[in-house]
Amino acid sequence: MELSFEDWEVGVRTLLLSVVWLTKLVVPNMIEKGWSRLIYITSSKLKQAIPNIVLSNSIRLGIAGVVKSLAIELGSRGITSNGIMQGHIRTERVIKIAEDLSKGSNISLDEAFRSITRDIPAAGLGFLRRYDI
Repeated sequence: MELSFEDWEVGVRTLLLSVVWLTKLVVPNMIEKGWSRLIYITSSKLKQAIPNIVLSNSIRLGIAGVVKSLAIELGSRGITSNGIMQGHIRTERVIKIAEDLSKGSNISLDEAFRSITRDIPAAGLGFLRRYDI
């Protein structure tokens, strides 16, 4: 309820419409070529919504709809459309989600992280590495 209509518009424009715009730019050449691959990085939110990020949860499902629809519409033209549902990466946002889960569920922060990573085969969060060249 705290999100404004402008927040929703910006979220849709940034997350969903950017996928649509980029797809519309590349698909005509793919059709002309007669085959190609569309690969989208989606979100773990597709499996289970995460508390306190309704905007992202909602829009990511819309992106999944685009990916699935394109698979149906373009498959007969030799173009596949797939989404990769990556795991969690230890970012400030994921840490905030764990903190919110900890407070909201009255569990320790360690328990919240275990809850978030329960279904990850490597049993933990991924880390971003910074490489200076």
